[in-house]
Amino acid sequence: MASPKCMVVSHVPAVQQVFASVLSQHGIAPILASNVKEAQAILSRHYVYLAFCSDELPEGGIGTLIKQTSRSHKRVPVVVVSRFDDWGRYLNFLEAGAFDYVLYPPSGIEIERVVKRAANLGTLAMAQGAA
Repeated sequence: MASPKCMVVSHVPAVQQVFASVLSQHGIAPILASNVKEAQAILSRHYVYLAFCSDELPEGGIGTLIKQTSRSHKRVPVVVVSRFDDWGRYLNFLEAGAFDYVLYPPSGIEIERVVKRAANLGTLAMAQGAA
């Protein structure tokens, strides 16, 4: 059985590596993207069960990615990773369709919490079946 895949979208390599390390430790294959266009290309080729996405991508577009994934037949939950501890910002992303919102830098425990929550909702089981 193939490992479930999780996408990490950040233009900062160090951020990508933190997520990749934690995800790999839990048997989840990280797929890395540096911007929304790369993320969209990955989503067209791979089934990912969860996506962590920085809200500070240089060209923006996280809102577009959230809308595409929440309305797509593939329904990929997007977790917004932000440096801003702002309740209004948090609510705006959730209203747009984000699965969750975590502050940067998230701890390994926080990443695990989100992954387990996604698994409990059935997306992990679907990903393993689709692999």
